[in-house]
Amino acid sequence: MIARWSRRWRALRRWSSRSELAVRWLGLPVSDVQRDHDGLIMIQIDGLSRRELENAIEQGRMPFLKSLLDRQGYRLHSFYSGLPSSTPAVQGELFYGIKTAVPAFGFVDHETNQSVLMFSPDAAAKVQKRISDGKIGLLHGGSSYCNIYDGGANESHFCAASIGWDQILRAIRPSRLAVVAIGYWFSLVRAAGLVFIEIWLGLFDFLRRAITGRELWQELLMIVSRVMVAIGLRELTIISASMDAARGLPIIHLNLLGYDEHAHRRGPSSRFARWTLKGIDRCIGRLASAANLSGRRDYDVWVYSDHGQETTTTYEALVGNSIQDACQSAVGNHRRLSVDDEHGWSNQRVGRAQWLSAGGLVAQLFGTSLPDRNDSQTVRVADCGPLGLLYCETPMTCQQRLQVASSLVHEHQVPMVIVRQPGPSALAITSGGQYNLPQESTKLFGDDHPFADEVSTDLVRVSHHRDSGEMVLSGWCPDRCPVSFAIQAGAHAGPGPIETHGFALLPSDAPVNSPKSFLRPKDLRATAMRFRDGQQNVVSRHSVTPEAGTTRTLRLMTYNVHSCLGMDGQLSPKRIARVIAQADVDVVALQELDVGRPRSGGIDQAHEIARRLCMDHHFHAALHIEEERYGDAILSRLPMRLIRSDELPFTKPYRERRGAIWVEVTTVQGRPIQIINTHLSLYPNERKQQAFVLTDQWVSAARLKGPVVLCGDFNATPNAPAHRAITRCLQDLHEVAPGPTTATWFSHRPLTRIDHVFASDEVIATHAEVIASDLAKIASDHLPLVVEIEA
Repeated sequence: MIARWSRRWRALRRWSSRSELAVRWLGLPVSDVQRDHDGLIMIQIDGLSRRELENAIEQGRMPFLKSLLDRQGYRLHSFYSGLPSSTPAVQGELFYGIKTAVPAFGFVDHETNQSVLMFSPDAAAKVQKRISDGKIGLLHGGSSYCNIYDGGANESHFCAASIGWDQILRAIRPSRLAVVAIGYWFSLVRAAGLVFIEIWLGLFDFLRRAITGRELWQELLMIVSRVMVAIGLRELTIISASMDAARGLPIIHLNLLGYDEHAHRRGPSSRFARWTLKGIDRCIGRLASAANLSGRRDYDVWVYSDHGQETTTTYEALVGNSIQDACQSAVGNHRRLSVDDEHGWSNQRVGRAQWLSAGGLVAQLFGTSLPDRNDSQTVRVADCGPLGLLYCETPMTCQQRLQVASSLVHEHQVPMVIVRQPGPSALAITSGGQYNLPQESTKLFGDDHPFADEVSTDLVRVSHHRDSGEMVLSGWCPDRCPVSFAIQAGAHAGPGPIETHGFALLPSDAPVNSPKSFLRPKDLRATAMRFRDGQQNVVSRHSVTPEAGTTRTLRLMTYNVHSCLGMDGQLSPKRIARVIAQADVDVVALQELDVGRPRSGGIDQAHEIARRLCMDHHFHAALHIEEERYGDAILSRLPMRLIRSDELPFTKPYRERRGAIWVEVTTVQGRPIQIINTHLSLYPNERKQQAFVLTDQWVSAARLKGPVVLCGDFNATPNAPAHRAITRCLQDLHEVAPGPTTATWFSHRPLTRIDHVFASDEVIATHAEVIASDLAKIASDHLPLVVEIEA
């Protein structure tokens, strides 16, 4: 009864949600699929390093992401960005599988001989066309927000390589859009309040800088940027992505830009940048809630960052002149250096706003960010951040490149210069010496760099890129403070250990298949593609045989799966399997399984769940009518054998039959443990009688063979007669394990504890928990109980 009313309430909430109402009112197309189909939402937090993420979680600035780790079964992976450690390169590899899609954020296109920035729609579109040739974009069939490339998405918005919001406005009647805006009045009020705060803070910063007379123009532009990017665009993206989830798009990718924008200006560890993380965390939580309410797909939400940022010192402030002047001196006065002081490479701040399709207004106010340059110039420097490229119209000889590189390092204090060599190799020149790459990666980067080998290989790839220059200038070098060639307090693109170290926050059963301890964009792409193909990872705690004499605990779960009927009315053994996989257990005791029953599609649910988990299983049918069966099962990834399965006594012939199943499981240490799974009656007297039969006949016989565990759905609260009958001879592991006890039924709003794990005295419970993830709350009307034991 409660489950039925819960399903109706959930259906009403879904029907009346703002996203669903907006989709219906605007007449947007929806996916014609059943909810059992998987969907994926990928959220990129631009520029947030793993170090800053961990700090934010520890300081309480990102409580929703912390809840994913603590309660939702997520795992935190290190993410190596590749080189350059910037969004165009990362997304090129993620969306299309092409490493080092560009040599830097700004470079000279060798075909047109023009200088380009990847904020430019033309440049982004051209690179996308090149790298997507013959490739399946990761986002095919889905939507893409605020990215450099559209990733093959059917619908792309605010992406550098595609048109922005004007195509949306043309497709929708203004009157209907106004009605939808009224429906989102609270979001608009919240955004207006945040805009007011951002403007106030921006003006305060501007006045503070005015007193010192520094960088006033940049501060004015920063006010525009922080309002547009950190607030306006973020709110619009979250609302639109929530509507996409209501529509059931198969994949949705969005890039949240606010932190990266502010970190460039004030530094990645500044209060100014960290303040944006609270809003980003709330937005991710709102989108996850909308996705969980979707009636068309089961969505996974993956959160990752494409790269980090290094705290940098501006090269000009450190040395006293610009990198352009340094290159002019190093190359020689007989060559003319092409520099436009008014529209230099470093002048990028308005570029992001133009990319976000406010280009008409911003261009009128501030002009374009980068002029075209042609082949009349002989030497150019692309210096967007800590990674620069030096170009010459007349190619240098190998000896000339080495001489110029040495001059830049030793005379002009450029931290590191990488010169390409014949074959797949390069030479890194620093004040400490010269290093052949990739062979001497450890000598150059040291043992402390988390990705030394990969960074070395990717630096070679950057130096040999078709659009790379004569040499690559790096603002990062071991034993020196990072330097940016642009005016930035925080920067990225180089090989530093922080700027290359992002994170990926994924469900523990995400189909990750990387031989290394970290992921790079191509690995995340492969993981997402496998997920879209319906694959999940089978987590195995015993992939490595323990050494002799070591103790390895056994994780056991008891779970009433309600015939795999979820609280949204959807039948899904796959969801049950995912709940189990995310809990990373060795043995599972399941109750209320259907086999061959029309109401559940006629499938063998025990077999289907075991197949998905790569586990062995034994099933006992408490109810058997012709081809239909209903009962309990035990699944195990450890060796097990069936000892007994039988019916339990009943007092009325018309009542639902109950049973038990007993198996012997061999632990990784080779010791046998007896596990009995049962599901007792709803009626107190009958339940008490069944409890006495279990203890007097089943448990007593099992104790002769070794340690005993009795688990299942007992329909009995603690201290009820049936519970007391069992605790005469067995301990309640949920009670004796460290920590508080937690209710297991009803899943959406747990009221009481009726699922138990009992054991003989020699069994020690080291941990017990009730899995209360969003997936577990919707998969069944019970929550699974997991106990970790030593026996």
